[in-house]
Amino acid sequence: MGRVGDWVVAVNARDWIHAHLVAGFLADAGLVARVGNEHLQVVLGDVPSDLSTRPQVLVHARDLAFARELLADLERGSDADEWLEEH
Repeated sequence: MGRVGDWVVAVNARDWIHAHLVAGFLADAGLVARVGNEHLQVVLGDVPSDLSTRPQVLVHARDLAFARELLADLERGSDADEWLEEH
């Protein structure tokens, strides 16, 4: 995944809504996350996008492993709050 300054891509989102949901989830877990490329979707419209033009959720490089653990746990369907309490 790409790197922008000390920000790294934690996930390439399906669309800007998905990106903001993921960023909010990570923020609730205490991480600083931001959405990149969110406005490209508006500019591109129906033009097919690839990973470089999709909205991206960015986190600080030092938080990438933790962010990916949280997201993997969420995808497995576990209770994220429960997981946070354990770690």
